[in-house]
Amino acid sequence: MRDLVRSPLTASAALILAICPVISGCTASAAPPPSGIPGHPAAASHAAASHAPGPAPSAGPPGSGLGQSSASSTRRSLPAPPDRREPGAAPVMMVLGDSFTVGSGPVPRWRAYACQAARLLGWQPVVAGAGGTGYLNRGRAGRTFQQSYEEELAWRPAPDVLVVSGGHNDQRWSAEQVGRAAARLVRDVRVGWPATRVVLVGPIWLEAAPAKALRIRDTLAAVARREGVEFLDPLRRRWVSGDPSVVVLPDGVHPTPAGHLMLARWLARSLRS
Repeated sequence: MRDLVRSPLTASAALILAICPVISGCTASAAPPPSGIPGHPAAASHAAASHAPGPAPSAGPPGSGLGQSSASSTRRSLPAPPDRREPGAAPVMMVLGDSFTVGSGPVPRWRAYACQAARLLGWQPVVAGAGGTGYLNRGRAGRTFQQSYEEELAWRPAPDVLVVSGGHNDQRWSAEQVGRAAARLVRDVRVGWPATRVVLVGPIWLEAAPAKALRIRDTLAAVARREGVEFLDPLRRRWVSGDPSVVVLPDGVHPTPAGHLMLARWLARSLRS
């Protein structure tokens, strides 16, 4: 310490070294994003960060009911966040869904069909949700689509497009129950983001779908008609035409990278039309 007092230069150097970590942390968080292809994981991360005005509302423990009610009341009591995008920026597409949307097994999030579709469109993706979740099913993440929307998306500036893709994991409930949960979610989205294009994607089954999935599909289509939003039906397409292992992982449910690319091309064409 006596050496630092006797030498002003040494004291200054010590002061600079002490504050450098703080400056580095600030500049790192404010650094401009990579100018790569929309849909690249770095671009997706930047889209999520650049549209976030602050931390998400706190959600109570799974099953407590605190997260859903507190997030809803907070969102309704606060003004909508401003649109912070610069003129000419790529459209923002938010996608809320299950393991098909966020990726599973050997397929990471940035190679799942949601990010791949955004890349094909030249849009910025923000992907939310978790494997095993649905309109009513909480999965291992402990939250429904409604809760994922409130905790991950609702507090952000409005996107150009919101895609809600699911229903595969909701077979424990009646189609009517699933429909009511979907209608509530759509209405909340329309209140918070009135100018956002909303698209519901029905449950995804790459091979033969069970009868319950068809009933859920029909109910979600009816909800979309009543609420005035778009509906896309993956069950109308034949995804496997040859060797199933090209499109479906060994679990018999989830897509391979090639299967995700097929879904991405279908979704991109549907959103472009």
